[in-house]
Amino acid sequence: MRLPRVSVWISGTGSNLAAILECHSIVDVSLVVSSKTSALGILKAKRAGVEVLVLDKKIDWQSLHQIHLDKKIDLIYLAGFMKVVPSSFVERWSGKMISVHPSL
Repeated sequence: MRLPRVSVWISGTGSNLAAILECHSIVDVSLVVSSKTSALGILKAKRAGVEVLVLDKKIDWQSLHQIHLDKKIDLIYLAGFMKVVPSSFVERWSGKMISVHPSL
């Protein structure tokens, strides 16, 4: 049985990403998506050998959805991702998105 393939979305240092990467025996971190080119979490992902996608300022949500389908992503972890995700994208991934970023 294969491990769930996850995409981790970040905007900053990647501290949540680091914790998720340590769970390599229960999830396969297949993609890291960053909203910032300067996010330190990008370095953590690259060191772990994980593919990184840095989003443009104008996000093409349809293309991002297709990339996740092509990579057979099972779950999306919003781990400190600081952009608003449109409801149309959230609906497509209903039950498959987890936010680990505290709101308060």
